[in-house]
Amino acid sequence: MVGISRDLDTGRLLSAYRQGIFPWFSEDGWFFWHTIDPRAVIVPENLHIGRSLAKTLRNKPYRVTVNQCFETVIAHCAAFPRPGQDGTWIVPEFQAAYTELHRLGHAHSFECFYPDETGRLKLAGGFYGVQIGRVFYGESMFALEPDASKIAFARAVPFLAGLGIELIDCQQDTLHMHRFGSKPIPFAEFQTTLQRLNALPFEGSVGRAGSRWNVGIAASEMSDLGHFTFHDVESASSQKRIAKRSSENLKMKFSDDLFKRLRLTNQIQPQPAHGRSGRSCARASKST
Repeated sequence: MVGISRDLDTGRLLSAYRQGIFPWFSEDGWFFWHTIDPRAVIVPENLHIGRSLAKTLRNKPYRVTVNQCFETVIAHCAAFPRPGQDGTWIVPEFQAAYTELHRLGHAHSFECFYPDETGRLKLAGGFYGVQIGRVFYGESMFALEPDASKIAFARAVPFLAGLGIELIDCQQDTLHMHRFGSKPIPFAEFQTTLQRLNALPFEGSVGRAGSRWNVGIAASEMSDLGHFTFHDVESASSQKRIAKRSSENLKMKFSDDLFKRLRLTNQIQPQPAHGRSGRSCARASKST
């Protein structure tokens, strides 16, 4: 622990993250700020996709979006049970503070949807984090269905790299992150790297609250290399088409070489905003 405060002011949060410090829990109205030495990080170009996950990414029907329902994602992260933890550190005050960072364009969520038997897309998992300059600070993830958070992360990293992100902060070198290629570095080195990367301009826009960017449905929905066919989450007819084609395309096989080329390609296209952020996710999550 490196400090305590009475609030989670957005200015204080951004200043702390730039120094490698983050709030971890609260008690009796006090917020406790921590850092970790050594610090686990992932360099996007070194992202590791295991054989089992690679197979899932090739064959399973799914859709990954960014910033479609930030508040729903953080609420699921708060409610998700974790071994060895009694309760959650993501209390309402944390959720409100990071939602404000999201509104300001510094916190982002990635959502993974699976189609059900009727073709309806249902929120299956996701994660959120903070972005400053060319650093993405991962915060928390959840999975309502198998592999959902892994899929979201595997698709998000190349997307973020395509927008200029050069470092992903994992905080702790957990087994989950280690499988993706995380490595611990001395905290002094981490801080030096932050000073350089936080100051660099971001090369694109992840999208603010209310925007919707689609990373993809599945490799089997690909029309050609580096390009996915996208569908409106809220269109019932398109959802049925997704389920039908996904079922048919699950029979298709893709070579490892093709997957490697897919993984290294920035597979993203913008779509216009469709009203309030979180509308589709909130509706979908009720039925999970």
